[in-house]
Amino acid sequence: MNHLATVCGTIGAIYARPLQRNLEGYNAIFRKPWMRLPLQGAAFGCAFYGGLQLPARLFPKLTYSKFEGVNNSYYTSSQDMVGKFRLFETFDQFDSHEDIATYLSVYSTQPLTKNEMMDNLALHALKEFDLGKLFRIKRGGKDRDPVFWSFGKVHGLENLAFADEEEVKATNGNPVSLQMIADKAEGNPLQIHSYEHLVQEIQGALRDYKEKVESLNMNPSDTKKILSLPFYLSKRQQLPEPRQGQSEFELFQKLTGQNWYADARTIVDEEHKITEFDYENYIDKDLLPRQANPEFKRLIRVLNLFTHTQHEQLLENKEHFKEFMPILRNLSADEQETLIHKIRNSGRHYGNTDNILDEMTQQTIEKKLAAISEEENYNSKNRYRLSRTKLDYADKKRMPIDESKLKDVLKNQPTFKAAISQ
Repeated sequence: MNHLATVCGTIGAIYARPLQRNLEGYNAIFRKPWMRLPLQGAAFGCAFYGGLQLPARLFPKLTYSKFEGVNNSYYTSSQDMVGKFRLFETFDQFDSHEDIATYLSVYSTQPLTKNEMMDNLALHALKEFDLGKLFRIKRGGKDRDPVFWSFGKVHGLENLAFADEEEVKATNGNPVSLQMIADKAEGNPLQIHSYEHLVQEIQGALRDYKEKVESLNMNPSDTKKILSLPFYLSKRQQLPEPRQGQSEFELFQKLTGQNWYADARTIVDEEHKITEFDYENYIDKDLLPRQANPEFKRLIRVLNLFTHTQHEQLLENKEHFKEFMPILRNLSADEQETLIHKIRNSGRHYGNTDNILDEMTQQTIEKKLAAISEEENYNSKNRYRLSRTKLDYADKKRMPIDESKLKDVLKNQPTFKAAISQ
């Protein structure tokens, strides 16, 4: 903060010099050598004070997400510069009865007796302090949102539905306590024996849910929204992911030979694949046609679709394994090994069992192409997203200019040069 104020003061002193030269033409006193220091010093002081006020008064208003209104620190223009480096933050626990008793004992008009003095000393001396109520980990970023702080990092959050409601309320939103409750909560003991049994149980659960919602006597529009909630949730369900320490985590590494968190620090996939711009680097020159016709370019696009980099292969393996996780949930470690051994011997992929039907009807490729087309159409409408996700990391050396465009550039050289010079 002092460095910013020094920079502002220096800029103010530099800009005060031309003003002083103009004043020297109006009055001879400003031409005195000793007058240069007071004017530039005053300009430096004013700009220095303004620089001191910027972090506490102007910068909070520019950051709307962090501006909490006019409080004591904002009104007094004081800023806690050390607070951002603290690991813990303190918060006061108010006890109205204790505060009133302490106030009356201190500001009483009558002198305290010996017993009252001993009781007052014992009250504060024998008090047991709970550090968990005095200190808590400082929250920043998304953790400032109380909902995200309490539930955003809890694994197996759906298990809280089977926990004791009073026990959940007693946590006061502590994510560590919620995680401990979710870990020890026992899920639904229902065991499905057949497909008909599954359909019967789902229909019964939906029937009970409908009766419960209709008994709440809400508005018709709200009732329809609540009744449609299970169907919306089924479309937007999040598949489970293995965590380090679980048997599924080690099982994934045995199956794929890749670590689940191998892409944790990957921002851009630096491995290249064959494209229509550099296919000569991947295909032998004797096999290349003299001129790249549309059929050959189509073949290159197909090769680009079916070849995967290590990063793309890892992402695909993750998606398949997440679909496989619900099956592994009710199996022991030995049963999981047996199932994976059976899948390997049968030559099938360890992903969703619907892949067999997809391979028979060729729906897998169509779904993949539809997803790519939908994403690219969305990027074409959102220029900012396209720039931040792809264009900013694109290597222009790997994208030579097309032959037709090169002819247009050569025909319009003056216009092209004028556009570049601008």
